[in-house]
Amino acid sequence: MSDKTTHDKECEELSDVVNQMHQQMPTAIPTATVELCHSLIWEMTTSASVLEHVDLVQFWCELALRPLFRSTSIQGIDRFFRKLLLCGMKRNELSIYDYEADAMPSFCGDDKLASTTDVHRGQELLYASLSQAGHGPDRELILSILQHLSLSCHESGAEKVNLPLLLRCAIRILRMAERDQYGRMQDVDEADLASDTCSLFEIAAESAFSDAENDLVNRRFTVQELDWFRRNAYNLGILTSSEWQPPYTVRILTACIALTECYPTDNALSQATAVDLALTTLRCHFVIAVSLLKQARTEEDASSHVQHYQELRHHVAEYDATLHTRRLAFDAHTYDDLTMKYATLVVYDFEAAMQLSQFTELRGIIDRQKPYENVQAYKAMGDMLLQSSNTPPEVLLTTLKHLINEIHTLEAFNAVKLAKYLRCLFHVLLPRNDALALSILDHFAQLSLEAKAVNTKVDVEREWFVARTFNHALDYYVRFEEQECRVWAGRAMQMAEEMDDGGVLAGALRGRLEHLLFRGGGDFLEGGRKCLEEE
Repeated sequence: MSDKTTHDKECEELSDVVNQMHQQMPTAIPTATVELCHSLIWEMTTSASVLEHVDLVQFWCELALRPLFRSTSIQGIDRFFRKLLLCGMKRNELSIYDYEADAMPSFCGDDKLASTTDVHRGQELLYASLSQAGHGPDRELILSILQHLSLSCHESGAEKVNLPLLLRCAIRILRMAERDQYGRMQDVDEADLASDTCSLFEIAAESAFSDAENDLVNRRFTVQELDWFRRNAYNLGILTSSEWQPPYTVRILTACIALTECYPTDNALSQATAVDLALTTLRCHFVIAVSLLKQARTEEDASSHVQHYQELRHHVAEYDATLHTRRLAFDAHTYDDLTMKYATLVVYDFEAAMQLSQFTELRGIIDRQKPYENVQAYKAMGDMLLQSSNTPPEVLLTTLKHLINEIHTLEAFNAVKLAKYLRCLFHVLLPRNDALALSILDHFAQLSLEAKAVNTKVDVEREWFVARTFNHALDYYVRFEEQECRVWAGRAMQMAEEMDDGGVLAGALRGRLEHLLFRGGGDFLEGGRKCLEEE
């Protein structure tokens, strides 16, 4: 290949030859000849693209669009327009191309939303490419358009651009990739596709928010446009939630919520529209909260872990406010579904508050469940507390007691079942706080008396308490903590003597205690009785 100066001269000479031939040709050259020339020029264009010679790509595309190679029946001429558009965006000179209208493809078809009468020719060219690129393999163009939109939609003069049209076309093209028999997109990176799709809806939401400051008659994002973006953002977010990674689901549904806030004030909307917007908002908050919970549970980075739980609590609060403060006429079935989702969100909120060490809020979160009488929700919260390793023992005890009381109100369980709950409390508190664990034994002793008064036996649970209490005493024994050992062994003996087994368990326990040797000397049982008297 010649050096740049020589090459530029050769291109200029070729351009002159084409112009002279057009002037001297009495009639248009045959379509077949034009197609052959276009094929050759396209090969040269492709080679220049691979080498990233933007000037050369521009030259060959402009050559292909000269009047000499013009024919109304030519197929594929739009590819040269797209390449020129790509060159323009790389140079940030999109408006330099100004060709005759009959040289360009039909841009917008019959789409009423796409109709316009005073659009700059450079903008028309961009619309054309967006409308046509989805029918070809030129995905490089699509990605470049996304970048161009992201960078230029807020630049001076951008108010003249039909941005909603651009975004709608780009979104449609992104979703037009071919799919295999399982519905998966072929030759497309799903993560890139998800990210690009989210970016487009985020641009729409941001631009619509800015546009909402204008009068209704001057808005580019009309209610009709907002409807399109909101519904498609919601549908994509829901339908792809099982395929996309949670961050992308959060992004697109966050954009959807932002779009719902760009509608005219409630007074300007019908009741049906207001209900529709509220439903969209509520369902988005719910799915976002679920996605954030997934991320929080698997996140290894501590700061991100905290951030996910904080954002989750924010969306639960927004759901609560939307459901309980807006006076909207939901039908009974819809309202039941929304309240069921809210009960689930309260459980998630409980988990988030625990993970964020916001322990003073746990009781209030439990109380928010009361109107829904959801026993399973209370039990789920209880399970979280029982599995928690960082909750202070005092908080653990008071919160679990509160949960047990709420469950008892709904289930009205008997002494045997209450004894099982006390077992759970004792099991969790025993390794954390002796004083609180001993208080559970006091509760169990009171429960035993009440059960005996109504001829109900709790001996199975009592035997469990005896075993755990005695083993705890032995733990102190092997650590040579005699005083604590005597206290716990004495409580074990006290409960064993209340067993309705003819003294079998108490006798076995007494036999084991007699073999324990203490540095302080003396009879163990006598020492144990003294400890109990001191308590």
